[in-house]
Amino acid sequence: MKLPLPMLLLGLCLAVGTAVPAQAREAQHKVHAAKSGATATKARTKQRLSSARAAQLRKVALVAAVPARPSFGQIQGLHAGGDALDLKSSVALVIDQDTNEVLFSKNSSAVLPIASITKLMTGLVVAEAKQPLDEVLTITQDDIDTEKGSRSRLAVGTQLSRGEMMHLALMSSENRAANALGRHYPGGLEAAVA
Repeated sequence: MKLPLPMLLLGLCLAVGTAVPAQAREAQHKVHAAKSGATATKARTKQRLSSARAAQLRKVALVAAVPARPSFGQIQGLHAGGDALDLKSSVALVIDQDTNEVLFSKNSSAVLPIASITKLMTGLVVAEAKQPLDEVLTITQDDIDTEKGSRSRLAVGTQLSRGEMMHLALMSSENRAANALGRHYPGGLEAAVA
């Protein structure tokens, strides 16, 4: 089971913060272990367990040290220049729909993969169905991406309103939310993509 990076870092911080008291307790146990044979056996067992736990923590530290994979925009150098709005995104385009005047652009001529266009289309199809946005939807095993193995912050069993699912699908590119929206579309996923 993979744990999210913040959870791993929290566990590492807690382990480091309790290391000194644990070492002091271990020293006390060693003194008492010398006094009795039965206690000595227990101390050796605890020391082995402590060593095993330390090895686990070293593995956690190695996992936590792995840098995040760069985005497509970072690879293409689209984050190199700043913008007046200090946006985190690598590209943006705002157009006045009445006059077609470009109000803001950032890397507007960059050619990018269209992965999120599917989520945008999902949002449009769901909005046009006029289903209640306050209806609660549940993330199920059916929403897990088994083909590409993409990650998600939404665990199976998570319950959110349709509006919250749309927000996550569109603003956070949350695949499980997009799939759940399609499953709850009238006629299911097949009708949503038709």
